[in-house]
Amino acid sequence: PEFPGGKDSLTTYVVNHTVYPESAINDKIEGRVFMRFAIEPDGSTSDIQVFIGVRSDLDNECIKTIREMPKWKPGTTVLRANKGWYRTKTKWMYSIPFTFSLTKSEKGEKNIITPK
Repeated sequence: PEFPGGKDSLTTYVVNHTVYPESAINDKIEGRVFMRFAIEPDGSTSDIQVFIGVRSDLDNECIKTIREMPKWKPGTTVLRANKGWYRTKTKWMYSIPFTFSLTKSEKGEKNIITPK
């Protein structure tokens, strides 16, 4: 599967559409949330799961961001039929990290969400 515009567009989308929860800012909570979700054959997201979470407010913000994503270019696979091989759209699992940081990291990490 491919996000509309590619990987750089996905990073831009995540950073611009994920809001650092005020409660986490006040409690000085930072961390990385690892999310796993499916890209359906129609390009929509489903089966959204927190693979490794930090705190419920941060985790829920990541779920919201993924749920509201535009449709992806769906993934395909090659299958064999009686008449030969064919390519078909299929469901794919995808994972992505969200890094919440109160100060901008200089480690070259992507998907860094900072307070706005």
